Amino acid sequence: MAFVSWNCHGFRNKSSELKDIINSYKPACIALQETYIRDNDTVKIRDYSIFHNTSSSTRASGGVALAVANDIPSSCLHLNTNLQAVAVRMHIKSLITICSLYLPPHQTVHQTELDNLISQLPSPFLILGDLNGHSPLWGGTETNSRGRQIEQLLADHNICLLNNNEKTHFHLPTQTFHSIDLALCTPALLPFLNLTVDDNLHNNNRTVDEALENIISIIKTAADASIPLAKGTRRRQYKPWWNDLCQQAYKAQQKAWNTFRRYPTTANLIKFKKSKADSRRIQRQSQRLSWR
Repeated sequence: MAFVSWNCHGFRNKSSELKDIINSYKPACIALQETYIRDNDTVKIRDYSIFHNTSSSTRASGGVALAVANDIPSSCLHLNTNLQAVAVRMHIKSLITICSLYLPPHQTVHQTELDNLISQLPSPFLILGDLNGHSPLWGGTETNSRGRQIEQLLADHNICLLNNNEKTHFHLPTQTFHSIDLALCTPALLPFLNLTVDDNLHNNNRTVDEALENIISIIKTAADASIPLAKGTRRRQYKPWWNDLCQQAYKAQQKAWNTFRRYPTTANLIKFKKSKADSRRIQRQSQRLSWR
């Protein structure tokens, strides 16, 4: 069983990428950040129920969501908080609480707000989100104020950190990798969970520079076999326009990305940007032709 967390930078234009993620992992739950969903928007994913919390901004920005597989009993948990958070209770052998959380990098977040959120999450719980905190505890080279807040939260509430030193974010201006997407859980869940970072490029509709900045932000938290998958069938998400040319272009893009990841030189960055742009162009052409 898998739980996936992703800062998607806009839900509505990411249907293709979400289908790829679902087909790859068949997740029980997907935690999304920066969904840009408005209160009156209708959002759907086949075979999943969507619970979302919109940003208080007057424009489409921020926001969080949880997509829970329909074959798993679930219910939304009401949260009394100003934070961008949404939570559900899922019945997977026993009840578990999942929370998607987004803490914007330049927004002031008080420690009491984080404490209040934790107090509302029934145990055992798993928090997945883009928290924009830096700390050596999860692979950072330095600690910022948000990182210190998260460290304090872990200590005060006896919360476990699932992250290792894998990087989840690429900062384009400095061409450096960082870990800002975190997975936190109560001690009871720790023996059953492990975390990996997906190195695929689930962001085909973004510009190349935008894509780079969130290139590996998908976190997969896979439950141990002792937590069995609920019975039911999750159908494969269909992309009728995907053809051999799309597949070849995507493979070339992935190869260029893997090279850049290992050897982050300017020359390799340029090669990756070119292959990324080529793949994006081919996929858009295929989509247009399939709709004729």
